[in-house]
Amino acid sequence: MLRNIWPAIMILQALPVSAQRLTAPTQSVMTDGAFLANSIPKWEHGFLLGFDDERALALAVDKSGKLVLQAKIWPDGSEIVHVNDVAASPKGSFAVTATSMSTGGAWSSFIE
Repeated sequence: MLRNIWPAIMILQALPVSAQRLTAPTQSVMTDGAFLANSIPKWEHGFLLGFDDERALALAVDKSGKLVLQAKIWPDGSEIVHVNDVAASPKGSFAVTATSMSTGGAWSSFIE
């Protein structure tokens, strides 16, 4: 089995490596520390959005770094909740997609 892997490793080692620079950030913001997302944050319609899946929180800060959304997403009767994404509308409202498991073991996906 290892004999089949070695040619691929040799090919990868022969490829040239070139250093590249990252582009400068287009937007940046300093938050007050309440924006503790464990997701990869994203900019959308003037808000920095993220979520904390462990605490089932949706989070958003505005361009000044002010926390404008910190919502616990936990439908009644849920035993487990996984936040999947957060979105912002051009008018400043927010939507969250999540999946939950009821205390009876039934899974459902929803938008809140």
